[in-house]
Amino acid sequence: MPFVSLSLVNMITPPVQFPSVFKDGIDFALSASVLAIGVIACFFFFIEWLKHKHHKFLLYWSLGFLGIYWFQIPAILFHAGASFTLSDFNLFYSISFPLAFIGLVAIYKGIRSVGFLKPGWIKNYHLWIWMILSLAVFGTYVYLFGSAPDNYVIEFLVVFLFFLPVYFLNMYGLIQWKRDWKAVATKTINAGIVLMFVGLLIGLSENFLALRQILMYPPQFWFLAVASSRVMYLLQSVGMVFMITGFFFTHHGFKRMKSEDVKSIAGV
Repeated sequence: MPFVSLSLVNMITPPVQFPSVFKDGIDFALSASVLAIGVIACFFFFIEWLKHKHHKFLLYWSLGFLGIYWFQIPAILFHAGASFTLSDFNLFYSISFPLAFIGLVAIYKGIRSVGFLKPGWIKNYHLWIWMILSLAVFGTYVYLFGSAPDNYVIEFLVVFLFFLPVYFLNMYGLIQWKRDWKAVATKTINAGIVLMFVGLLIGLSENFLALRQILMYPPQFWFLAVASSRVMYLLQSVGMVFMITGFFFTHHGFKRMKSEDVKSIAGV
């Protein structure tokens, strides 16, 4: 996200002292738990991929969780009472939000891989262009307007150009997966797909909540909207639990499928 300055002139942003962790323990625990669950999931799926390297979806999901929740770090520092400049805060967000978007694209790639889904009109080069565009948009905005943003352009671009479409794409991929596997999917796999869908639906709702919160503050202080919303961190925690549980169920069910069923779906 863009740099934020407390001054409208080009001055060094003064440090901002945030509340103590003892006064904000619940929010600290919520934001920290989201990151912790994401890191654990990242390592779990990476280790599982090392055991089953022909299951590429495990690597995609590991990379996805690695990218999605880096932006929790400033929130954790915020609630722990850390002191840092607003420019540094926003520089971190300008890097972590494209990574979060790329992480969601990686999760979609994992869904397409495990479900042997046909690309349709979404080709791999479309995904690459989309990811490069996200980096270009953030980089350009920070370069041109980073010192003192005075509008909500970047927030709406982030939500409507990147995050809403990629959430819908993931959900559509799950619908395709469930439809194509109707004849062979076990109850465990079906339950996993449903849990993942619910987790993505919660993630989708977070975008609308974030916009609502951001519009309550001047654009220079959009970070207060994110950091002060306990409901957002609660939703992120719940959504993460649904997602990871769904991934675990589908992975568990996939390992126990008959090889002939897998080959029939894969068209081998």
